[in-house]
Order: sequence, then structure tokens, then C-alpha cells
Amino acid sequence: MPNAHTFEAYRLLREKLGDEATAALLQYIQEVAQTHAATKEDIYKLREETKEEFYKLREEIAAVREELKGDIAAVREELKGDIAAVREELKGDIAAVREELKGDIAAVRAEMYQIRDELKGDIAAVRDELKGDIAAIRTEMYQIRDELKRDVAQVREEIRGELFRVKMILYVVIALVILSNPKVLDTLGRIVDFLK
Repeated sequence: MPNAHTFEAYRLLREKLGDEATAALLQYIQEVAQTHAATKEDIYKLREETKEEFYKLREEIAAVREELKGDIAAVREELKGDIAAVREELKGDIAAVREELKGDIAAVRAEMYQIRDELKGDIAAVRDELKGDIAAIRTEMYQIRDELKRDVAQVREEIRGELFRVKMILYVVIALVILSNPKVLDTLGRIVDFLK
């Protein structure tokens, strides 16, 4: 039987929607209420069916989770291999630069000895010149070292970005697998129908 709240709700709906729309909405609500009226046995039966479907769905999700764990482990191993390869490549590049620097330093030393032998009469001037050369070489070495550090940091960031992208793809795959299961959609539909 209508009460004060029902009349208040009707009044508010009529103000917002108008008489025709409010009447049509109330008629639809009455039809839905009559169509979806259920006995206690129907509700109990639906609850039991929903429980069974829920347990089945949980088992299927557990199976999918285990399968995805294997896929994630495989991707992780593959990424470990890629990271190891990048590290080895960087080690090789650093070693090559180190050898090149050794060669440059050896050449500079030979030149220093030659200058010292040729300019014995003016050792002070030669020393000043050599100090400048050494400072330039040291600065160049620091610059190369800083560039290598930046390169290594950039590679690390790229690897982190790639790992993050792979994780996001895996999360999307998990969501798609769960949502593409017809049993999941059917169970969600039943729950929605039950809640109407």
C-alpha cells in the first residue's frame, strides 16, 4: 500500500520527468516486479546454483592463474636472458673504451718522455705543458666515464619500462581471459537478474 514516501517519490519524479514519463516508469516498475516475483524456494534454488557456479568459476580462475604463472615465469626468464645479454654487451663496450683509453694514455706518456728528452734545458716549461695535457686527458676520461654512466642508466630505465609494459600486457591478458569466459558472463547476468 502506498505510504508518504511513495507519494513523495512520485511527486519528485513527476517534477523531474513529467506526468507521462513518470506514469510509464511506474508501470514498467510494476510489470518488472510482477515478472520477477519469486518464491522462497526459487530464491534458495537460485542461491545454490549461484554458489555452484561461483565455486566452478573460482576453480577455473585458479587454473587460469596457474597457467598465467607459468607464462609470467617464462617471460621473466626471457627478460633475464635479455638483461644478461645487455649487461654483457655493456661490459664489452666498457672494456673496449678502457683499452682505448689505455692506448691513449700510453701514447701520451711516450710523447711526454720524448718532450722531456728533447727539452731538457727547459724542464719547467715542459712540466707546465704536461700538466695541461694531463688535466685535459683527465677531463676527457671523466667525460667518457660520465657518458658511460648515463648510457648505463638509460639502458636500465629502458629495461624497467619494458618490464612495466610486459606487466601491463599480462594484466590486460588476465582481465581479457576472465571476462571472455562465457560462464563468468552468465554468472554475472544471473547475479544482475537476481538483484533486480
